[in-house]
Amino acid sequence: MCGIAGIYSFNGREIRNLEERIGQMTNYLVHRGPDGRGIFVDPKMQFALSNTRLAISDPISTLQQPLTDVTNDSFLTFNGEIFNDLELREDLISSGRRFGSNQDTEILLQGMVAEGEPFLQKIDGMWAFAFYDGVDKSLLLSRDLLGERQLFYKLYETEIVFASEVPPLLADSDMK
Repeated sequence: MCGIAGIYSFNGREIRNLEERIGQMTNYLVHRGPDGRGIFVDPKMQFALSNTRLAISDPISTLQQPLTDVTNDSFLTFNGEIFNDLELREDLISSGRRFGSNQDTEILLQGMVAEGEPFLQKIDGMWAFAFYDGVDKSLLLSRDLLGERQLFYKLYETEIVFASEVPPLLADSDMK
């Protein structure tokens, strides 16, 4: 079971202490993903995403999360499993998409970049993820309808902070 976390600015302004905050939040998720840890901090300091990976699907893959699509500057951090990933992969390949791994994470990223939110209607699985769309400069948070993969969040006046568990949110706030 992987762990995800992130911070996103609603107003497009720089987030203070962003690197320190996302690092601390990610430290609280290490137990969820001993096979990998990745953090992406936007150079403009407007958002950050992190992931701790438990390698179940394609354990020898060298792809790191958060995963990026370099042509669109889009990013994805994902916890879950897509059951119909092979079918979705074939559909995306037939529309011109190329893949570098067998990870369902890459299928989700490619689908979101290609189709946006409507791609969610095609997914059969359990998930929680954050997708940053570099074209729209927007963040989409999603979890499966049954909540098999949890996603907790805290809204502030100018930002949203989210994670797979509550402790990273508490570590990032003055809440008790």
